[in-house]
Amino acid sequence: MMHLFRFKINRILFLSLMLMTHTPMSAQSSDKNYIQTKTFLDEDGLTFLRHIDYYDELGVVSETVDVGRNTSQTPIVTRTEYNMLLKPQYQCAPVPVSALAYLDGSAVDDAAYSIYGDEIAYSTNGYDDFLQLKSSCKAGNAWEERPVTIKRHVVHDGVVRKYTVDANGNLCDNGQYYPYGMLLSCTTADEDGRSMTVYTDFHENTVLERRGTGTEATDTYYVYDDYGRLSYVLPPMCQHCSASQMSKYWYKYTYDDRGRCTEKQLPGCGVVKYWYDNANRLLSEQDKHLRSQSLYRNYSYDRTGRLTLQTISSTQGDAYMSNTVTTEKKNFYDNYSFRSELAYHFPEWAIAINSVNPLLQAAKGRLTATMEATSDGLKYMEIYGYDDRGNMSYNISDTINFILIHISLC
Repeated sequence: MMHLFRFKINRILFLSLMLMTHTPMSAQSSDKNYIQTKTFLDEDGLTFLRHIDYYDELGVVSETVDVGRNTSQTPIVTRTEYNMLLKPQYQCAPVPVSALAYLDGSAVDDAAYSIYGDEIAYSTNGYDDFLQLKSSCKAGNAWEERPVTIKRHVVHDGVVRKYTVDANGNLCDNGQYYPYGMLLSCTTADEDGRSMTVYTDFHENTVLERRGTGTEATDTYYVYDDYGRLSYVLPPMCQHCSASQMSKYWYKYTYDDRGRCTEKQLPGCGVVKYWYDNANRLLSEQDKHLRSQSLYRNYSYDRTGRLTLQTISSTQGDAYMSNTVTTEKKNFYDNYSFRSELAYHFPEWAIAINSVNPLLQAAKGRLTATMEATSDGLKYMEIYGYDDRGNMSYNISDTINFILIHISLC
């Protein structure tokens, strides 16, 4: 264990020294371990965001400095202090400073007080004996007496109703409750005293969410089948209606033998059905509106699993093999051989489409064009081009009259 600990410290020191050899030493503190990260915003490297993590002797981040997060380019310092078990206990509010150098705790506290005029310009965390968060208090005197509290308990008998799902996928309520020790509860109370209790089972599945307390509490139950798959979500209204009326308010999910969702029902909606191919990709779907017209939404994919075609068809199955009524979406990849097809669908923009001279080798494995049908029956399209590093360099679209948009990326 000590060997791993030393390895972690040595690795941090090594990375820090490697970065420091390529970074000017005038701004950062040379007597502290740090890692500096620059995120460049232009291809010339003149504009960038700077982030510095300062590490203490135990290899944890004790202070961060950010530059470029505000319009004035003023460095912003955030300091974190840890307890004896390396859990974050105090975090100072962000403080603007004049340099990138490391500041000790008193200097950060003094700077925070001068900026905020508050003696408690830091947030605090409290932990229980199992190192789990039990309280959290925001920065400022106004929040000192109003923390967020978290309490965890083993649930007693007669608290949480036990819904089950039978072999046919039907919801069963036999009036039973979970016995003692089968569930754990976690109650979180916010600054205003409003609470929410989450009950979970041994598999960490959420069984119940209870908001509020007493007679004002509202319950949302989550019911799983024998394989641990979510089958029903019962909103609070389901606790105040008859069993025959529950289907109006519940969320219901049905699965096949492979664990794929084949039916979904949402409150106030008809059942949505799903079909899949042998590779577990969505092949077809049908909602209530499509079912009333005896139609299906079908999909087709290429050999690498990328969506190539989406249609509305009168038969269920592969989009290329079904009786297409409307083509909703068509994607093109890897090359620009589609240009004659798009010029046919958009003859007024044929010159703009054929004038594109992209890098063919950069398009390999990437989306090069997409064509979609809008709800009013019109067609919409976009073409994408990439530079030699695979970054998108331009796109043209009929929504902007085929004006060529150049995108410069570093």
